Amino acid sequence: MSERGTRYGGRDRPRYRKPSRPPVQLNASKMLLFLVMLSYFYGLGLGTAIIFHIVTNYPEYVIQAFLGMLTYIGGPVGIAIGFCAWKAKNENISKITCNGENDHED
Repeated sequence: MSERGTRYGGRDRPRYRKPSRPPVQLNASKMLLFLVMLSYFYGLGLGTAIIFHIVTNYPEYVIQAFLGMLTYIGGPVGIAIGFCAWKAKNENISKITCNGENDHED
């Protein structure tokens, strides 16, 4: 005889319910960040299409097109990495000063 139906009194297993999350609240800064990211990726797609057009029709300008595209991608990435490093440094400094372990003061 199989064990199916005997463990839970003939019923199926109780289903796992995910805990409900609070709804996401949209504010102006989230919407602005979304629009900036959307415009960046729209520009990236448009730039990629333009590069493919240049590669196929104007092969003498391929290097300039790729350098322009790398600049478009690398500029925001460099700024984001610099901002993250600056933010991490400031958070670490604030943790040190809040714990009273600041050895830099006289």
